[in-house]
Amino acid sequence: MYYDNHADSHAGSPSASGAITLDAVAQLLSRPEATPRYVVQLCLSAAAVSAASVPRLDVFELYHLYCADARQANGAAGRALRLGFFKEQTTAKVIARYVSRYFDSPRVVLVDPPEIVRALRHKFTALKDAGASPRRAGP
Repeated sequence: MYYDNHADSHAGSPSASGAITLDAVAQLLSRPEATPRYVVQLCLSAAAVSAASVPRLDVFELYHLYCADARQANGAAGRALRLGFFKEQTTAKVIARYVSRYFDSPRVVLVDPPEIVRALRHKFTALKDAGASPRRAGP
């Protein structure tokens, strides 16, 4: 699905081109009956995540890979590399198990609608060749 953030689109309905505005997505996700969305947090770092250190995986083509602000265990601000968006927590857990061959400690995180909208504006591109055997990636 293509998302468009142009003002000429009507909030809550597709534009003439068939695109859905990010504002419309935010409204849909903010409704009380909206299904919660989960992501797989691949890694968390104090510094920005380097695209050259993240392996290119086929699963990244199926879901949205992005960076987000997050808190580290010690409370310090950090950057998280996340893959989403999943309606079912169980699906996110399956993906987390799969990527654990490449990342030290992926975990499933519930995200709010504003983060989803921010994430849809930017896609992270992994650049590292994953090779034939899994290797741990890091920040």
